[in-house]
Amino acid sequence: MRWITILLAGIFTILPTVGIYAHCKGEKHEDSHAHTVSAAPYFSVFVEGADLSSYDSEAFKLRGIMCQSCIKNVEKALRKVDGVVAIRYHWEEKKLEVWGKDVNREKIKEAVESAGYSVES
Repeated sequence: MRWITILLAGIFTILPTVGIYAHCKGEKHEDSHAHTVSAAPYFSVFVEGADLSSYDSEAFKLRGIMCQSCIKNVEKALRKVDGVVAIRYHWEEKKLEVWGKDVNREKIKEAVESAGYSVES
């Protein structure tokens, strides 16, 4: 029996460091859950060398984003939207900035919702 206790203790110590939270879809968690994120904004440029000052930008307030996995799901969905070249997510403000040519707010909203999150009006 002692070896089972030791084995389980080891598993529960290691799992959080190997992506156990990859299932996270925001709405499945409360704000007080144990996921950790950096205070720095999440930033991703889809077009290498893009000068963001030459693109339009739009800001969106998102709900349901709780961890790095969540924002990566949103990023994956936004990479499929024509014209989007970069995103930045501000954790504290729950604000997503999107850069691109002729950025369509409705298409951005649809992409975010298709990833399982919501956009506040």
